[in-house]
Amino acid sequence: MRLVVRGPDGSCGSVPFDGDAISVGRNEENDLRLASRSVSRRHCRFVRSGAGIVVEDLDSTAGVWVDGAAVRGRMHLVPGQRIEIADWVLVLEAEDGSHEP
Repeated sequence: MRLVVRGPDGSCGSVPFDGDAISVGRNEENDLRLASRSVSRRHCRFVRSGAGIVVEDLDSTAGVWVDGAAVRGRMHLVPGQRIEIADWVLVLEAEDGSHEP
């Protein structure tokens, strides 16, 4: 699995989901740094949970949105869902680029 990341300027990249978690935020100590004032220092994290992935909002200011719904605490994800963090869009994908686990 990997997170495909599209920035507010149209830039695109990906982060492989190699370990148990990916931390996301404005702070340089995060695994995925989103350099924007609208992103909290410790915004959220993606955690491996059994065979799936969970996103957890870490009490961020702007929140985390999955397919237009606000994440309250934790939410299980399926490949292909649109995750919005401020002006950034992330999509969970299988390594082959498909939306299948």
